[in-house]
Amino acid sequence: MKLTSLAIKLFASAVICVASVSAHAGYKQSGNVEVSSTTIKGALGTARNSSDSRQILSITDYGNFVSIFAKNSSGVIKTCNTTDQTRKEQLRGATSDSYLIISVSGSTCSSVYVDNSSKYEAKR
Repeated sequence: MKLTSLAIKLFASAVICVASVSAHAGYKQSGNVEVSSTTIKGALGTARNSSDSRQILSITDYGNFVSIFAKNSSGVIKTCNTTDQTRKEQLRGATSDSYLIISVSGSTCSSVYVDNSSKYEAKR
């Protein structure tokens, strides 16, 4: 009798665990374009797919330098450039699914973070 009760409890626990795992499958995160005096943040796919038609986030590679252009949903614009080889390579590794965090000092991209992840919206 005790074994059957234990088996039922274990089965119920397994069902709960599987249900909680499937609830997290396909995790999605929005990446609207954000700009401040020192930061550019956003996901390229989210900017492209935004319904406000104002958000823009772009990476332009000129060879000897890479330029970032960002415009948020309010129309606020921020740009920066980098000639730093490591930062250029990071930005060149971005895809249409990437999320960017760029620290800006004057007109220079002083640090670069590129997250290539399935959690961000892909460009449609």
